[in-house]
Amino acid sequence: MRRISTVFAAFLLVAMAATAPAVVINEFLYTSEGGNAYIELYNRTIWNGPPSLFKEVDIAGWKVQFVEADQPPRDLFTIDDSTSLVLFPGEFYLIATQDVFVAMPDLETSFVVQGGSDTVVRGLALIDTTLGVGVTTDTLLYSSNPATASFGTTDTLYDDANKALASRIINTSAVELGGSGGATINTDTLMGSGLRRRQQVGSDAEGDGADSNDSALDFIGFAPGAGSPRSYMTPVTLSIFEAK
Repeated sequence: MRRISTVFAAFLLVAMAATAPAVVINEFLYTSEGGNAYIELYNRTIWNGPPSLFKEVDIAGWKVQFVEADQPPRDLFTIDDSTSLVLFPGEFYLIATQDVFVAMPDLETSFVVQGGSDTVVRGLALIDTTLGVGVTTDTLLYSSNPATASFGTTDTLYDDANKALASRIINTSAVELGGSGGATINTDTLMGSGLRRRQQVGSDAEGDGADSNDSALDFIGFAPGAGSPRSYMTPVTLSIFEAK
């Protein structure tokens, strides 16, 4: 019986790893006026168990969308699809607006992300276009007050677990910020705050890859500094004055 239980547990872990998204939105920063932002993507399959589950992913042509309850998704940008763009296990891909002044982003483009709202749920969606149709592979949903914000009259927004539950939404007015309690997530009041994934079990780098398909559990607030965000080339330092 014990052997069967052990085998079943191992099978379950492999199954969960195999269904987790290979590439996720790993870090996200936006300013209160919405004009300055960066989004960091991460190939998290390095945490999927044995090397047989590691996966290289070509993200060329993928999109990131801004989503809001009862509104059609809005494309923020498309990752260059002129050639293949393979993201290896454990690699990052950094997209930034010019006004953030991130040194050496992998993609610099213009896009606007709105801040948290008490009345509606907002978020980001990572769209895989490999098969020619858009497939949502990862979402990050947030609100200033999940208790009062609406998913929409027709339940237009869902997290990765496909459940429209307020408990799954990141509360951007009360996000855990190491040692400083809750605070609004925007760079005007916190001088460079953002959201990033919690530490994956076994990781020696905080904020890399944890994915339970639940935004509220997966993300914490942080103040950008040395080594964060990251890109193909090198860890990037985002200074406080640069984030404003």
